[in-house]
Amino acid sequence: MGRAPSRRTSRTRKTDDVEVTLDIAGMYFRRKVMVAETATVEDVMIAARDANTANDAEFSFDSEVIDGKTFLDGITVKHRNGSAKSGQDNRRVYPDGTYQYYDDSVTIDPVSGLFKPKDPNKLFVLAWQYYVYDKDGIDLSRFRSKPRKVVPFTTSDTDFEFKREFAPYTVVWRLIAIWLDSYGDSLKVSMSMDD
Repeated sequence: MGRAPSRRTSRTRKTDDVEVTLDIAGMYFRRKVMVAETATVEDVMIAARDANTANDAEFSFDSEVIDGKTFLDGITVKHRNGSAKSGQDNRRVYPDGTYQYYDDSVTIDPVSGLFKPKDPNKLFVLAWQYYVYDKDGIDLSRFRSKPRKVVPFTTSDTDFEFKREFAPYTVVWRLIAIWLDSYGDSLKVSMSMDD
């Protein structure tokens, strides 16, 4: 269960490929790539990494194997030449440099099947979660009434394929906090005492 940078490379582009934009929330990174209809989210990320140039943001990612399944572990974006932009028309420009987020190290509880932080004192874990939107901005997970979950990104999602008629797509990654327990009444008491 160690971190490992993905070394696989993207395949040669074909005329029937689908346009997908990879968007990393909070890291000011967006890149359009072309992938096969049968692509996984990992394939999108590999294509984005393989599209790195010397004059633009450098994108990379690491994965982690948990219980035989591969999950996204961390993302690094090295911004240069003013590539860290956000807002309407990219008007906000952030400093060049390295932006990096990693999720929390977890195990999977063999009895409950739930994520468990390696640090037993943590009440929550940070986890990478992706969202896939079609050309109309429809969140495919919500559209199909499926619950959100942290899933491996190396296998095809059974809820969607990157079909050309619904392209272009956007894959958005967010680092989210998943609460495993409550603070309980002790936090409420200590917060009220600080007022």
